[in-house]
Amino acid sequence: MLRIPCLKQPDRLPRFLTDEQVRQLRADFEQRVTEARFAAQRRDALLDRAAFYLMWQGGLRLGEVEELRLEDLD
Repeated sequence: MLRIPCLKQPDRLPRFLTDEQVRQLRADFEQRVTEARFAAQRRDALLDRAAFYLMWQGGLRLGEVEELRLEDLD
C-alpha cells in the first residue's frame, strides 16, 4: 500500500480578488452602463452592475444574488 502513488493535490481556488482586479471589474461594469445604446442593453448592464456591487460590498455569493426577491431588500 505504501508504494501506491498518492493523488496529486488540486490547485487551490483563489479566495479573493486583488484591489487592481476589483478596480478593473468596476471600470468594466461602469463602461458597459455608459456605452449601452439600447434600453435593453442598458437594463442588462445596470442589473449586472447591481449584482456586482451586491456581491462585492455585501459579501453575497452568486447563488444568493440570483435567489434575491424584491421583498428581501430593505
